[in-house]
Amino acid sequence: MSGYSTKKRTRAWFFIKVKSGANANTVAKAIYEKHGGTKGGNQFVLVRADVVSGCTLGEIIASVDAIDDPQSSEKALKMAERNIQRVTGVDKTTKALVSAHNPDPPHEAYGYVNEAEKVKGEKSKPKPVKDVKIAGRQSPYSPGSNKWG
Repeated sequence: MSGYSTKKRTRAWFFIKVKSGANANTVAKAIYEKHGGTKGGNQFVLVRADVVSGCTLGEIIASVDAIDDPQSSEKALKMAERNIQRVTGVDKTTKALVSAHNPDPPHEAYGYVNEAEKVKGEKSKPKPVKDVKIAGRQSPYSPGSNKWG
């Protein structure tokens, strides 16, 4: 098991409020399309941007892993936050820095893929998504591995 190492990355959660009249789904999609995945280079990875309900801090929660170096991680997280804040429709952000992982060391993520997602992944162009072959519980893949959505 190649678990997540706290000696290599620092994780933060960004709670994002959207501007009045903005569509949270559209904003979340724009955040991920502009800055998601490996678009932060070696400095940060925006893991996902999920639309949520019932959170007073915002309508979107984004998970970011930054390089774990005391000066570089702070700089990388500021860069990630600035990038998020520049997306059309974003009003403001609140950052929560992960101070301890539970369990420690962190485990590989588990996710769930429904039948429609599996079929969509199989038909993905230019080639099928390799890491999701069955519907149901996935291991060690996170829902963020679902490259098609």
